[in-house]
Amino acid sequence: MQKKKLLLVTGLSGAGKHHVLYQLEDFGYFCVDNLPAPLLTQGIALLKKSNGATASLAVGVDVRSQIFMEDLQQALQTLRTGKTSFGIIFLEAAENELIRRFAETRRPHPLRGKKTFHDRIRSERRQLAWLRESADLIIDTTRLTPPELRRQLAAWLNRGQRKMHVTVSSFGYKFGLPQDADFIFDVRFLPNPFYVTALKKSTGMQRKVQNYVMQQPEAGKTLESIAGMLKRLIPHYVREGKATLHFAFGCTGGQHRSVVMANALKKRLAGDTLVYHRELGRKCGETHGT
Repeated sequence: MQKKKLLLVTGLSGAGKHHVLYQLEDFGYFCVDNLPAPLLTQGIALLKKSNGATASLAVGVDVRSQIFMEDLQQALQTLRTGKTSFGIIFLEAAENELIRRFAETRRPHPLRGKKTFHDRIRSERRQLAWLRESADLIIDTTRLTPPELRRQLAAWLNRGQRKMHVTVSSFGYKFGLPQDADFIFDVRFLPNPFYVTALKKSTGMQRKVQNYVMQQPEAGKTLESIAGMLKRLIPHYVREGKATLHFAFGCTGGQHRSVVMANALKKRLAGDTLVYHRELGRKCGETHGT
């Protein structure tokens, strides 16, 4: 995708707008939250005068008032009339998850009144429906971690480059499947280092655990089979326009076998490959039986 000069970041309150703006700052955008809609065209004019000093603008938009929404519709029409290229990122999440997030942060919902939280969320969803229909990118953040959200944004911003961004990750089945994985490989058939006293409190990032896992005959054979298959498939995905692939290895707790196998696969895949270990930040007691 050719980089847009203007991005509007909107969606349901609590769905992660602020997190997306933080990520876009890292991608080179100048980010403003809740910029009054009539100032959007002025913001674009300032960008044009900056001579590249500030190349792109990302604006956070939420449903603080119906008048603001009406102003926004008019502002977007003005931008289209002036042939200004812009994109819309729309964020959403399940109602129960949004309620949980508001309860956790103890912040009020932007829509006030005597309605229940469910009613407020549904009212907001209705008011923003026209923005969702116009969105270039819709992200459901219900079960996304910040790194997973960042990967989706990076993939969308770079999709026009016809370059495959590969992520190899590890996870623990006891904590649930990764929602954005394209391929999931279950390596629980390998002997578990957790039950070896000298390895129990170590992780797959340490050489002694790596040696233990990779000395198992089936580990090397499985890894080579997976790497061979993926090397054959990746060019076909690129040809079909897919920008990202996520290969995930899972073991019980995501501390030993899956970590070793994910790191080993990364070394065997050429190109732009990232590795991510979802459970390594967890305390040892949480991942018993890894």
